[in-house]
Amino acid sequence: MVGGAKTIQRSYTSKDFTQTEYVTDTSTYRTGSAEYLPLAESLLAPRLLSPVPEIDNDVVLLKRKQDFGKTSLECVVLARKMQNLVSAPSALFPTYCFDPAMPILRWSGSYGQRNSLYNRILISQGRYIAGDLTISEDDNRPVLSVHIDALTALQSTGTDLAPPADAIRIETPGKVKVEQSVMQGSIIKKVMPQYPMSAKQSRIEGKVLVQAEIGEDGHIHEMKVLSAPDPSLAIAALLAVHQWEYKPYFLNGKPVRVQTQITVVYRLGG
Repeated sequence: MVGGAKTIQRSYTSKDFTQTEYVTDTSTYRTGSAEYLPLAESLLAPRLLSPVPEIDNDVVLLKRKQDFGKTSLECVVLARKMQNLVSAPSALFPTYCFDPAMPILRWSGSYGQRNSLYNRILISQGRYIAGDLTISEDDNRPVLSVHIDALTALQSTGTDLAPPADAIRIETPGKVKVEQSVMQGSIIKKVMPQYPMSAKQSRIEGKVLVQAEIGEDGHIHEMKVLSAPDPSLAIAALLAVHQWEYKPYFLNGKPVRVQTQITVVYRLGG
């Protein structure tokens, strides 16, 4: 991937897939394979090049140490404002763990999100980049492994990054946002969440709002809590929602990944 301040060129090549995207100020264009980017490639760019997201105003930063075998890392938890937040388990929110001696990301993940392990750190243009990246489901099942042999800066005049004449303008992204009300009609398996006894005894009720990514297969692959009245309700909601299944969402005749929101309501006596 190369680019300047206003134009970015991304190229992906594998045995069965070749595609180049040109991102300009106003549009994104594509040459090569017409289908949406495969899962492996779509995970690669954000996890490798922009692994830590921008932080919005609703995020509360919690600092804690986390052990990985004999190694202890300094971690930052991107938590959400809610009651009893101090007691929230680290797996509830996206967590980013760094080398204790240098600002190098070594691990990220949480329950309901794919975990990323960063090893063999390289330096390119003043940035730390993992030479070995492993992405796995939260049950430690590997999804993608990446090994970088070398990093080389490409020289560009800017004009060679312009989309060629045969490039097709992309009207929709590989992952589309769909309203919660639309996706509710596509649920084919719904597991009802448990109401934690501790929350009942404390008379805690309310709504848990979850952001979820539904894959082309209709299964939920990633999710995170956007808001909740209490950590115990958030955990119970994630455990249940992770098991939900949907009919695949089709766009232009092909199944696509969907980003949507799911609301789980807890009512005492209801």
